[in-house]
Order: sequence, then C-alpha cells, then structure tokens
Amino acid sequence: MGAEKFDRLLEWCDELAIPIVTVWALSLDNLYRDPKELDQLIEVIQHKLKDLALTASPGLSARSVHVVGRLDALPDHVREAIADVETRTAQVGPFRLNIAVGYDGREEITEAVRNLLLERADQEISLKDVAKELTPEDITQRLYSKGEPDPDLIIRTSGELRLGGFMLWQSVHSMNYSSATLYGQRFARWTFFELCEATSNVIGDSENELHFEFGSIQLIYGFE
Repeated sequence: MGAEKFDRLLEWCDELAIPIVTVWALSLDNLYRDPKELDQLIEVIQHKLKDLALTASPGLSARSVHVVGRLDALPDHVREAIADVETRTAQVGPFRLNIAVGYDGREEITEAVRNLLLERADQEISLKDVAKELTPEDITQRLYSKGEPDPDLIIRTSGELRLGGFMLWQSVHSMNYSSATLYGQRFARWTFFELCEATSNVIGDSENELHFEFGSIQLIYGFE
C-alpha cells in the first residue's frame, strides 16, 4: 500500500483506539522472488522499521511493535532492525502493532504444533497421550498471536478475495473485506470508518458518546 498510506492508516486506527493492528508486509513466498525485486521490498521494510524505532515515544495511542513470521529466513540487517524497533517500543504505550514479515499461515500453524510436540516430548509424554489431550487452545497458545484476541476485521486490498494464507487459524470468525484499490493507495478514510462501524460493537447513549469497541484488526497490505 506504500509506507505513506501505512502511516495514515495507523492514524485512523489511533482515532478509533483500536488496540491491536497487524499488517502483512511480506509473505514467506515473496522471499523467493527475483533478488532485485526482493531487495527493493526488503529495503522499504527495513526503512519503515527504522523509522518506527526512531519516532517511538510514549503516548495514549503509542504502539509497541512486534514482528512475526519466519524471521530466521530474513537477512541479518533486517533482523537487527527488528530487534531494535521491538526494544525501543517495548514500553511506549498501551497499543500494539504487529508486522508480519516472511509470514505464512500454514507455517505458523505447523510451527505451533511442532513446538507443542517438542514441549510434550521434553515432559516425556507419549504421542498417544498428546493426541488424546490435544485441544484447539493448545495450538492457539503457541501461535505468533498468542495472548491476543482473534481479529474482528481483515482487510484485503488489490481486489483479491482470497486471504492468501493470512491468519488461517485466527480468522474463523472475522469479517473479511476486499478492496479493489491497489495496495490501499486510494483506500479512503470514510471506507475504513464505515467498515469499523459495521464490524464493531458500538457503545454510547448519544452521537457524541459513541465509540467503537475493538479487539483487533488485521490488514493484508504490502509496503510495495
């Protein structure tokens, strides 16, 4: 959607006091693009991470930044930028911004199950007993989004109807919206607010007191 539109979208989320925002910046599949094209995407993402780190400051709508995905598949300099922005923003405010880089929904679920099996193996619990006792919550607690509510709203730009593997586990009850605009370049503020109004629980006795109650919003947007 472009880094500039990303900033504007965060401002809209701040206006509505949406506590958790997740942006899918780069899929795992995209790491296998043509090297020249990939280098450009990586450069944009790294620049945005550095910008978020340098501009972090405490405030009522400040957000701690967390980057999720197959971070081990990213270049060293990007992992350094990730560590820096997460450290600098850890205590800045009550809200959260998740940035998915090198992300794949099936890989996330696979990793959660793998970690569960390894934990049970360390506890010397048999595979048969693991299978008998397995619950959805066991997997939920080991996803990248552990401790967060499932998304209320997922926005997909560029006219795509498919989620492309984004938050496969978490999106079972989400409202999905597909925008025909490319990377959100013309994704309008009024469209965003109408979507939020349709998705959220509206609280208040008068027009002046209305506000939106949200758990989280997820955005399938790219920095391209």
